[in-house]
Amino acid sequence: MHIVVITGYWFPYLLPPAGCAKPYLLELAKEHEVEVICPPSNTHFTEPTVREGIKINYINSLPNKFLAYIKTNQEENKNPLWTKFCFTAYRGLRYLKSLVCKAPYETSLIKPYVKTLQEIHSENKIDVVLSVSFPFYTHVAALEFKANNPEVKWVSYSTDPLAYSESNPIEKWKMKEAVRIEKAVYDKSDKCLITVELLPNLTQNFHIKEDKILKLPFLMFDEIADCSDKNKVRPMVLYAGFVFYIVRNPEIMLSVFSKVNGVELNLYISGDRQCRTILERPLPEHIIKNGLVPHAKYIELLSQADVLVNLSNKAHLQAPHKLLELISTGKPIINFYYYKDSGYDLISKYPLGINISNDWTETEMVEAVENFVSENRHKRVSYEEIKKLYAEHLFVNQMPKFEEALIK
Repeated sequence: MHIVVITGYWFPYLLPPAGCAKPYLLELAKEHEVEVICPPSNTHFTEPTVREGIKINYINSLPNKFLAYIKTNQEENKNPLWTKFCFTAYRGLRYLKSLVCKAPYETSLIKPYVKTLQEIHSENKIDVVLSVSFPFYTHVAALEFKANNPEVKWVSYSTDPLAYSESNPIEKWKMKEAVRIEKAVYDKSDKCLITVELLPNLTQNFHIKEDKILKLPFLMFDEIADCSDKNKVRPMVLYAGFVFYIVRNPEIMLSVFSKVNGVELNLYISGDRQCRTILERPLPEHIIKNGLVPHAKYIELLSQADVLVNLSNKAHLQAPHKLLELISTGKPIINFYYYKDSGYDLISKYPLGINISNDWTETEMVEAVENFVSENRHKRVSYEEIKKLYAEHLFVNQMPKFEEALIK
């Protein structure tokens, strides 16, 4: 079969929602023709290419070209002052556009997605379109393509809500349109693949029947080798990721670790505007701040760390899938949480995990972190035990469901 996937960044940088779908697509590519349509995240990768058996078709728009130019300069540390000015200008232009644009999502890439889909379909009939959101505009493009090509099966895969998003709240005057377009996506797609957290959103807010929905738990990652330095005096504690002021605020973590003795906290971090202000504050010498890194470097850092940190979302409909990536290392994990959600449950049954409530006093948190790191820094959980504990998250158990949703 000919399967075409429309998603956000895929290569060289992979957005987390696309990363959730990627293992399934790599497996399907062994027997089917799989293509990806995505925007470029880097000015060096704009031409069609084949990676891991999947053809990648890049689409573009003027705003995305500008953003890719900025990202490339940031990665290569070129013209930092000019790049900072460009980034500020880009964000300013996006903000001004949002003030007048009725659509509660980015619109500049929708036509390029649809145009490329139509060109591919004209040359080589598409059997299935899979749209991966977030970003939500991939669903909007698929919705438009489906209206013109009803014979093509469309499967939507959603890891984040739009209208009822807690991490990126919709302005009140756009809420009616957000609800309308999100319901249209779920109504018109032939199958809705979603995370476990999104089920009540679809069934209660949008009245989608459960027989049209497939819940896919986040997948367990492959085993990550342990390359930590056992002779290091201060254990290396690692947090890596993007933070949001509303739902994944780093302030409590930073405040706690600034008072924790005998550790080295390595941050590979970036965030929204408010969080960048927080991260620019002076930090003690044992907290080392770095920017975000490519995924391959991130895996290397996981292998080198002694203890890992996760910040759970202050949101009921979204859970960070990378928690399973941390678990796959078998290393001790500190989870700062707001709600006893699926992330809390994952850590509760992990032998080397501790859930620390953001409602605890700072003294309680500091004491808990110090004791946990001291007692567990050299301990590991075997990957075989991890697979037994999290069988429902294993690829081998979820792949048949995903394949059936797309192919049959």
